[in-house]
Amino acid sequence: DSTGSCSFPSLVVESLVEATAVGYIAQKLPASADALHFVLSPILHTGQTRFILTWGANPSDLDAHLIGPGVHVWYAKMLGNGAILDVDSIESFGPETTTISSLKAGHYEYKVENYSDLGSNSATDLARLAASGASVRIFTEGQEPLTLNVPVGGNGHTWNVFNFDVDANGALAINIDGTFSNISISE
Repeated sequence: DSTGSCSFPSLVVESLVEATAVGYIAQKLPASADALHFVLSPILHTGQTRFILTWGANPSDLDAHLIGPGVHVWYAKMLGNGAILDVDSIESFGPETTTISSLKAGHYEYKVENYSDLGSNSATDLARLAASGASVRIFTEGQEPLTLNVPVGGNGHTWNVFNFDVDANGALAINIDGTFSNISISE
């Protein structure tokens, strides 16, 4: 329909469902008894890199942070030094989409913060990010997307998803982190 919603009257559970649209990268998800949430990414232009954060119903607001050479892109500063937070979602499921138009040589970090529960140190709130079902898809030119899922059982307001280094030739080397911390990065 006009909102992008559709239904399948007889879908075999565990089959693959693919969503496509002209000008977008196709996405395949395994069918399940629950609703499928597709987030399609526009096809990358030469030199672009993109990160898409999605999550479940709770907590309602997760924030993506890209920190790198002369840049910290997040909801409070959506544009900076060749990077942009294209989409900022403050309601459940996301997405939050960050696109880098030109990689600068240096070290970058990508983190996800549980904005909904900042300031609370209750055990329940510190466990909500790990239970959120969050995932980050990494799109780099000429490569299949890489999906990283939040580690279950973690504890903290910040998920240090991955970091990467860019050399002088623009080559990117991703290092998966996956740790949690309580250090606020929303400052």
